[in-house]
Amino acid sequence: MPKAVDGENQVPPMSIIGPAAMSDLRGKCCMVTGGGSGIGAMIAAGFCANGATVFIVSRKDTSSFCNKLNDAYPGTCSSLRADLSKAEDVARLSQELQVACEGKLHCLVNNSGTNWAEPIDDYSLTGWDKV
Repeated sequence: MPKAVDGENQVPPMSIIGPAAMSDLRGKCCMVTGGGSGIGAMIAAGFCANGATVFIVSRKDTSSFCNKLNDAYPGTCSSLRADLSKAEDVARLSQELQVACEGKLHCLVNNSGTNWAEPIDDYSLTGWDKV
């Protein structure tokens, strides 16, 4: 985590952040929002391929895709339905993950999004909040 004063951060050794350490995700709990398609799906697959416990969060049911990942890779994948624009869904999701991840979420990929049909020069705060 960057600190407030320049020069306070230490460069971590390769043994901690090198390719071998970063790709071994066994025992790690990961959440990929919008992981049912596109880039999010590829990220979820990569996590599963490297042994992670993955939760794909989507407004749609992604259990079929999760089952395919479970069959193909050593990690595990589960589908959690939630609309992240709704506070009640976020609260429920948080509780579910607390239990499923035993209080530790190691990685969050916040990949979900939507569009707002407004020219960028006219983009309102409502549009930014929705997207």
